[in-house]
Amino acid sequence: VWLDNGAGGGAANNGVRDGSESGIDNVTVELYASGQTPGVDTPVRATVTSGGGYYFFDNLNAGQYFVHIPASEFGAGGSLEGYASSTGAGSDETTDQDGDENGIDDLNRLSNGISSLVYDLQPNSEVTGESEAGYTGSLDDDNVNGTADFGFYEAVAIGNIIWDDNGAGGGTVNNGVMDGGEAGIDGVTVVLYDAVTNTPVFTTTTAGGGFYEFDNLLPGSYRVHIPASEFTSGGVLAGYASSTGNGSDETTDQTGDENGIDNPLRATTGISSTVYVLQPNNEVTTEAQGSYSGSLDDDNVNFTADFGFMALASIGDYVWLDANANGVQEYGELGIENVLVELYNAAGTLVMTTTTAFDGSYGFTGLIPGNYSLVFYPPAGYAVSPQDVGANDQVDSDINPATGATVVTTLDPGENDPTWDAGMFPINPAIDIEKSVSIARVAPGQTATVTYTLQVTNTGDLTLNAVSITDTLPAGMSYVLGSASIAPTSIAGQDITWNDATGGAPFAPGDSLTITFEASVDTQATGTYVNNAGVVAIYPPGDNYPDGQVDDRDDVSVVIEDPSVALDKKLWLRA
Repeated sequence: VWLDNGAGGGAANNGVRDGSESGIDNVTVELYASGQTPGVDTPVRATVTSGGGYYFFDNLNAGQYFVHIPASEFGAGGSLEGYASSTGAGSDETTDQDGDENGIDDLNRLSNGISSLVYDLQPNSEVTGESEAGYTGSLDDDNVNGTADFGFYEAVAIGNIIWDDNGAGGGTVNNGVMDGGEAGIDGVTVVLYDAVTNTPVFTTTTAGGGFYEFDNLLPGSYRVHIPASEFTSGGVLAGYASSTGNGSDETTDQTGDENGIDNPLRATTGISSTVYVLQPNNEVTTEAQGSYSGSLDDDNVNFTADFGFMALASIGDYVWLDANANGVQEYGELGIENVLVELYNAAGTLVMTTTTAFDGSYGFTGLIPGNYSLVFYPPAGYAVSPQDVGANDQVDSDINPATGATVVTTLDPGENDPTWDAGMFPINPAIDIEKSVSIARVAPGQTATVTYTLQVTNTGDLTLNAVSITDTLPAGMSYVLGSASIAPTSIAGQDITWNDATGGAPFAPGDSLTITFEASVDTQATGTYVNNAGVVAIYPPGDNYPDGQVDDRDDVSVVIEDPSVALDKKLWLRA
């Protein structure tokens, strides 16, 4: 019975005693007749290895036997505590330890022990030439079979917990640390891979509060893997993502980090841990191992391969044509298709983009919980409705008209927030000027003064600036100085001008202003005198339209002519 650890240039766990691998003394070895059950039936013989791991059962009756190492040797205090049978077992009765070992592997050796294959021992028929070191009897070589060898290696284990990193009970969401009242997740499939060959070794499922373990492993390099099926529909982790970041060492427990390497394609490739190099008597001893069910020493067990996951969030809803530009969704108002929407994280980094569907809906799914904001880009020729009108957040417009952006909002794990809407309407800048006169007809040669009224109104849906008005009097009429209700900024010939008639104030949709002034009529004037007035205003650029100007003109006439009188006379004859 020897330690198959690769010492002195040998190869570990190859089932061959090579290099300077040494025997293991004080191991109880039992001999059973074929058909007996170890632990139930009484063994034919029992002995203990000595002198470098050797044992023999001498002077036996011919027959079929198997050698057994009892379960007690692998339990606490046993000579093989923390050891596992070298992988594989020889299939013949003739090959010595330099060619194979004969312990049939049993992962449940703590209950069952380890047995050899059955040996058919017959006089003068046994293999000769094998090493019979340690044999003290007197039987001939061909009556002694010294090939029932057992190789063992010191096993290692890995495991611990998969938990919901949701910040419950005062913990912190998505910090990769199991804190507060965060709980483990049961029912998750976990696969252990050989990190060198990239082949699966064992599979288990989390239980008892999210715990898992892989026990009695060969020393070597491993990674723990959560398969893609766990993240697809019906999987325990469907709608979850790995906590952001991952620990870079093999010694920090879930109270310090988690070890799942982030992968946005988790539903295709799954989530894997970093690589763990497991070596006997060399593993961390400060981590929690309360869930470990095996018997390996603390320094052979690494329980720091932890995975934090959090339920993903979503946000979205609706962009609509706000026909009356009041910032409230109302019956009959439809969605706007192909509006660009951008999603930004708390750092102001663009996370995703999308466009609204045919009905104006949009959405962002699969989001890491945290702080986000949205930016909407209205189609060319559209403006944004007023923000946060009324108390019903389900039907208002949530974006700033000047920037197209929302405020920052926090998405909790698993939250779906469908309340972020945007109202938009076609821009229609317009202005109107209406001109009237107090006296429309004047007799020639008469001294007369008329009063003109200019009515200017913002009839569009954009605020205007720099409203300028020019009134051009016809020859034969003169402005009466000081008569204007708003003093003109200049009088040049027949032109009377009001630059910035609002005095710098914005001219909002629906706003109106009135100017009156007087003009005297030349006593020599005759005919029709047309008075023209025009207004020009500008509007500033928006996020999706350039600046521009609007204008309008109107005129009114004064007729100077002799008054005419007509007399009609009729005669009726009564029959």
